[in-house]
Amino acid sequence: MIKQKADYLAQRKKFFLMRTLIWATVILAIFITGWVITQNRANYFTVVAAVLTLGLAQNLTRYLAFTKYKNPDIDFANDIDLLNDALIYHSVIIPTKQGDKYFPHIILKANLIFFITYEQNPTRGLDDNFFSKFTAKGIEKSHLHFCSIQHRDNLAILLKQIKGVKPIEVAQESNAYVLEGMMV
Repeated sequence: MIKQKADYLAQRKKFFLMRTLIWATVILAIFITGWVITQNRANYFTVVAAVLTLGLAQNLTRYLAFTKYKNPDIDFANDIDLLNDALIYHSVIIPTKQGDKYFPHIILKANLIFFITYEQNPTRGLDDNFFSKFTAKGIEKSHLHFCSIQHRDNLAILLKQIKGVKPIEVAQESNAYVLEGMMV
């Protein structure tokens, strides 16, 4: 079951960009209206427009936070989506003390969590804080698997291994709940 789609990042970027443009338009409209009515920039309209920049700043910051991440490979995502008895998350960002860690794909099956990335070293940049988040929620470090895929063949081998895992519904759902609590 797909829990987070492959185009999640693109949707979030578009959403926050549109909200940023709307806020900017409203602020400019209020400021210009006040300037036209009073023939002076120092008026209550300017104060209202200045307060509204908080909403603009919030949405612009959220947009900029997502711009450094790319959507996952659509072909890989389509292959992963064919898993029937696993929970699938695409474009997952998990905050850590050293910065946010991006995983193009995460698959939950039984009590195992597979973090799939395109990097050569999938655990690069992960500190003890990252793992302690999971162990604090009752997920053992041995249940976290980090996989690097560069070719479709690597993905096919990994998916074959994941299909061989017998599903445990209760563990899978509780792990999904924990993971969703950590995601940005």
